[in-house]
Amino acid sequence: MIGFRNILVHDNLKIDRSIVFRVLQENIDDLETFQRIFVRFL
Repeated sequence: MIGFRNILVHDNLKIDRSIVFRVLQENIDDLETFQRIFVRFL
């Protein structure tokens, strides 16, 4: 997910929305884990 974030932040003019959608669908567990960690941090 870190690499994916770097692509979103630095190469945003070249983003294929279908790839973004697929990555988000296939990695939802990673995002939910990040959310829990972030909420605990706050």
